[in-house]
Amino acid sequence: MPRRGTAAQRLVWHLAHREHCGCRPIPAGSAAMATAGPPALRSVRSLRAMLLGGDRRSIAGSNGVLAMLRVHPERVAGVAALAEDADWLVSLRALDVLENLVHEHADWVDPYRHLFIGPLADSETWEVRLQVVRALPYLHWTRQERSGFSPSCAVLFSAPSRKSLLKASQDSSVFMYQI
Repeated sequence: MPRRGTAAQRLVWHLAHREHCGCRPIPAGSAAMATAGPPALRSVRSLRAMLLGGDRRSIAGSNGVLAMLRVHPERVAGVAALAEDADWLVSLRALDVLENLVHEHADWVDPYRHLFIGPLADSETWEVRLQVVRALPYLHWTRQERSGFSPSCAVLFSAPSRKSLLKASQDSSVFMYQI
């Protein structure tokens, strides 16, 4: 947590710490804010600030955003909007958060599944394509949607079964080169 962090930063830190360690309860002020939802975390701009910074090896505040989404699922729309951000690192981190969330709450991410089959699926950066590939098997697709997949996504659904697709999606080295 940054020195003299804002109330929103403290809340995100406590949520992430509780998730990771759970060694102490969240202070009453932050717990009340977690229930009500802090005004500072209601804007997409504040979410973007948490995902900004560092280089391609850094996850910036992704874990904090994920912890916050677990408490405030209505904020998933803001993270989904950031998946198409002009800064590719913010886009990558937003996709990373969505991909991590889809393992626990696919129904929260499902309304934004179009993100995973559009231009992001054909991104020039393998890290973005990897996030797309990891999320695809957990989302619900209609036959019509599958027919509109980009060629790189369509290959994934030619797997003989969902189980083999899930196993294949976990092997990131395959997709770095295949997509």
